[in-house]
Amino acid sequence: TEWKQPCAVNRLADAWLGAKELIYSGGRDGAVRVWRKGTSSAIHTLVGHELAVNAVTACASQPHRVFSGSRDWSVKVWDSDAACEVASTTISRNVVTFAKWIGKEGDLVVQASEDLTLRVWDVRSMGKPAETFVKCHNNVMTCCDASSDGNMLLTSSNGFDGAGCELRVWDRRKAGMVCDLVG
Repeated sequence: TEWKQPCAVNRLADAWLGAKELIYSGGRDGAVRVWRKGTSSAIHTLVGHELAVNAVTACASQPHRVFSGSRDWSVKVWDSDAACEVASTTISRNVVTFAKWIGKEGDLVVQASEDLTLRVWDVRSMGKPAETFVKCHNNVMTCCDASSDGNMLLTSSNGFDGAGCELRVWDRRKAGMVCDLVG
């Protein structure tokens, strides 16, 4: 199936639970689009970011719950079934680079930012991050992931010309870095 996407896509996420089989795209136009497998047009367009969406992640246990982050310093939680924004917050200089839903409960999202901060959000109360790790890398984090229980976090930065290429492992229980792998 050929997609009819009106702008460049910065990030994709999927939700392959049950009959849903949804794909989410974050675009340069500030929109998050919801696609159903086998369709060529978005079934919903979630509008609310003012700049490009760099991060989008779907909750594995509740695929209609979507988290997005943008260059406009905002993070948002969406209900894709209702095609509406559920919660939103903005933090100065939080240019979001990546996000990942973590843990088994489906309430936490880890988010990386150009301000070198790693934030863990509880999507039930989006006023401020539940946890914050400051100055996580010397260069912008390009990716983050988590263990299945959500306690261990992995971040990466690409550096420049081979310098600053790093993988770091963080333990949320110890509130700090436990391993630094430099390339």
